[in-house]
Amino acid sequence: MVGTYTAVARVSFPGLALVDSDKQAARVSSWAALMRTFCTEDSPVTRLSVHQRCLPDDGAALRSWTAQHITADAPPAAVSALADVMEGAGPAATSRETYLSITLSAARARLAIKGAGGGQVGAAAVLVRELHALGGALSTASLQVIEWLSPRGLAQTVRTAYDPDAQVALATANAAARTPGWEGTEEGVDPDLAGPAAAETGWGTYRHDGAWTVTYQVRTWPQAQVYATFLQPLLRPRRNARRSMSLVYEPLGPRRARQELAKEKSKRSSARYLRAKTGRDESEDERREVNLARTQDMARASGQGVVRMTAVLSVTVTDLEELETACAEMQADAAAAGLELRRMWGAQDVGFAAGALPLGQGLPDRRTGF
Repeated sequence: MVGTYTAVARVSFPGLALVDSDKQAARVSSWAALMRTFCTEDSPVTRLSVHQRCLPDDGAALRSWTAQHITADAPPAAVSALADVMEGAGPAATSRETYLSITLSAARARLAIKGAGGGQVGAAAVLVRELHALGGALSTASLQVIEWLSPRGLAQTVRTAYDPDAQVALATANAAARTPGWEGTEEGVDPDLAGPAAAETGWGTYRHDGAWTVTYQVRTWPQAQVYATFLQPLLRPRRNARRSMSLVYEPLGPRRARQELAKEKSKRSSARYLRAKTGRDESEDERREVNLARTQDMARASGQGVVRMTAVLSVTVTDLEELETACAEMQADAAAAGLELRRMWGAQDVGFAAGALPLGQGLPDRRTGF
């Protein structure tokens, strides 16, 4: 987006599935505490995004590591058996990549940017300063930063989203670049080659290089209490498709949060008054919405932070005949998680940028062009 600067980190997280409910709640609370630090009037950070995608693992990195660590006196039978295992298991394996994007608003940080020298150099300096300040908060939230992506690293992530078939070749090249004797080879992709060679936007699909993607936005979140792991089905490994999910958070300062929640309360109260005046009965859904608006305003008044949040899901296939099956599986898994999805008709290119790329992009209020 214009006037923003984004840094992207590849992160790891200990997970929630294999810990008890108390530890799950503690980790979720630590993430909420991290969000709360940005809900201030003077915070230059305008957006945080968590992006995760499930990819087929070609096994190139594993084969390279094994070749480097097999000793010369290893039994030939053991070496042969290990090669057979990797050859059979590699194509069936999957891996998950998780990214955290931090977006800084140049308008909010204009004084700090001016003090750092102005221009893009000053903006980059302020963003780096914010990233250093985040170190402790990320550790408290149980997030481990593996690396802040370089331009070539980010370009590779974008490239493999547009062209899934490039995943194997790039993984092999990166493994070779880490091999002693290949020090002159750089990992990643030239940023000029990050985008698609060709792309075509349809009304309900987005075609890019040798793949097709359909993107959905989450329109309704679970209305009942759920476990901390309720989103796991969405990234369940699939042999016929790759999936990606972006959770986009926009922290609100206290003043704007108060205005937004006041509008919501007024809207609900006005609707309630009109129903009573016309003699209509109030449904349980309407009563729940009024109570929810009041509860949120009470939490805000007690010092809780308020964020706007959305989620975007993308499913990508390299065989067009598999697309509708992959979409049906995605919608079934979303229903199992208690989510209601809406296909982003007429905005699949925008949806791809938000859901399939870890760039921390938000969504426009409305579609203004084609």
